[in-house]
Amino acid sequence: MFEIDVCYTRKMANISSSRSIFCFYAFQYLLTIILLLLGECIVCIIAVFWPHILGIDVRPARLIRALQRSYAVPGREQFTAALDLAQTIVSLSSIEFKRKDIMLTC
Repeated sequence: MFEIDVCYTRKMANISSSRSIFCFYAFQYLLTIILLLLGECIVCIIAVFWPHILGIDVRPARLIRALQRSYAVPGREQFTAALDLAQTIVSLSSIEFKRKDIMLTC
């Protein structure tokens, strides 16, 4: 009977150690996910309030030069088509918004 108790306690010790290992990995996984989400939030806040830190600058002069170099130039047909499509989508969406405003005011 003593041997059965020893075997039983060894099995229980193995189960408790496997549970503690599982808890450790679960905690480590959750901590990693939380840190990743926190990091993404920090990058988004920096991008919104201080874009120059990330190198995100909108300079009209550079945009105009890039557009003049790439639009309607042989070999850049894909850029031209993409820009035309973007302009079409934006103008159509603004037309839809105006129609909604007119319908709401009537």
